[in-house]
Amino acid sequence: MNQATNSIDKENLRNKLVDWEEDKINKVLDFHFTESRPRDLLFKSLLTKYYDSSRTVCDAASGYGHYLRYFGANSYGLEISGEHVQFANAMGLNVYKRNILDDDLSDLPKVDMVFSIATIEHVESPHTFLRKMYNLLKDDGILVLETSSRPIYKWFNRTGFLRPIYDEHGDHISFFTPDSFKWYAKRAGFDALDCFLWSAPLVNRFKRINPLTTRYFPFNRFACDLVYIGRKNSEWEYPDRSVRMKADNECGYVFK
Repeated sequence: MNQATNSIDKENLRNKLVDWEEDKINKVLDFHFTESRPRDLLFKSLLTKYYDSSRTVCDAASGYGHYLRYFGANSYGLEISGEHVQFANAMGLNVYKRNILDDDLSDLPKVDMVFSIATIEHVESPHTFLRKMYNLLKDDGILVLETSSRPIYKWFNRTGFLRPIYDEHGDHISFFTPDSFKWYAKRAGFDALDCFLWSAPLVNRFKRINPLTTRYFPFNRFACDLVYIGRKNSEWEYPDRSVRMKADNECGYVFK
């Protein structure tokens, strides 16, 4: 499973990314492919627990392909940035340039699993995002999603070394709790298998701690992120009083 930066064929990347300066390529590799950031460690833990090589995967918002490269044949990524797509394709990965919220994804192959790391908190419509994830999955497919949460104690924001836990990322426009996210996902057609808080700041400070350990007390008192695992309920439909019906289109539903 270990695919460290030094195992990447840099010469092949240079040959394919002819319009990229070598320093730019190295900066991408040194930051995104180090495998030592808290979310990298969490990803490896989730990969070990939920993934096997027989499953096809869509990496939703796959960036430069730093997680997609762990998945097997017929897996693919979705990414809005043309530069990210170019880099990932140069690595031999299959990444489609798509806007997950706005584009119709119904032409894409259905997959066994969707992984989405640190994305839904950036999008304008979490519901549409989840409906699109639902439509990418085969019947009974699994969604593995990580996003930002809010810590319990607001005074973290005024206490030195705890301040990073009170996440105020400039581009986050949604935050969730485990209960609120389970409700969002249920209303999009998923049955929760697991949902828990975890602490990226603790993992960053104590590199040897398993990220999944931080779901438990007292570590989860210092959590600012959550993980959701859900199964697609193929029989799901919006409630009777809803004005919507599920659909495999650009927004995941149609109005009645």
